[in-house]
Amino acid sequence: MPLKKLGIRNSDWGVCGFTSCLYGLWDVLDKSKRSQLHGGTKTYRLLAEIKTYLVMLQAEGETKLLNDIQTFCRKFGEPDNDFGSFTVEKYISLVNGAVSKSENQIKSDANYGIGMPPQAVVDYLQRMWEFNVTLKPGKDFSGPENGIIGVKNADKPLSTLYDGLEHYMYRHNQKIYSWGDSFDNVTQAAKAGANGVNWEICCLIPFK
Repeated sequence: MPLKKLGIRNSDWGVCGFTSCLYGLWDVLDKSKRSQLHGGTKTYRLLAEIKTYLVMLQAEGETKLLNDIQTFCRKFGEPDNDFGSFTVEKYISLVNGAVSKSENQIKSDANYGIGMPPQAVVDYLQRMWEFNVTLKPGKDFSGPENGIIGVKNADKPLSTLYDGLEHYMYRHNQKIYSWGDSFDNVTQAAKAGANGVNWEICCLIPFK
C-alpha cells in the first residue's frame, strides 16, 4: 500500500475508525478518486471530515448511532482526556474551536479522538463514501481477508461493548496498517502501539 501515512493522525488521537477506513478506501477506490483521501493526513481536514459525518447523523435523525458513539467513547475515559463525559455536541464544539489553535496544539490534545462502534464504521463508509460493506463480529478472522479488523485485549477487555473492542487496523494482503506504519501481524502491531497487549481480533469489516 503506497500511502501508509493515511493513518498518521491516529498516532496523535484515537481516530482509528476513520483512518482504517481511509486505508481501505485507498485499496479499493479507482485511482482517479484517491486524491480525495489525502485529507486524512491533514489535521484540520480530518477533523472536518469527522465533524461532517456527525452533523449529517444529527441532521438525518440517526439518534441510535449517535447514542452508540457517545456510549462507546465514554469507555475510553482516562485521567488525560475527557472521554468519560463525552457528548457528540461537545466534540463538534471542540472541532469548531480548532480554527483558533495551532496544529501542534491540536495534535497534542487527545480529546480530538473519537471512538467508533463497528456499525458506525460501516455506516460511515456507506453514508459518506457510498461503499457497501457489512460487519462480521467474531473471532475467526485471522486469515487472509482484506478489511478493517477490530481488536481487543484478550486478557483484560476494555468493556463488554462489542466484545471488548478497543482498536481498528486495516489488513491488506496479510499486512496490517495503523498509525502511519505497517506490520506483519496483530502481535507485532500491539508491541509497537499498545505496549505488547495480547490483542485478539474480535470483528471484521471485509473489503472485496
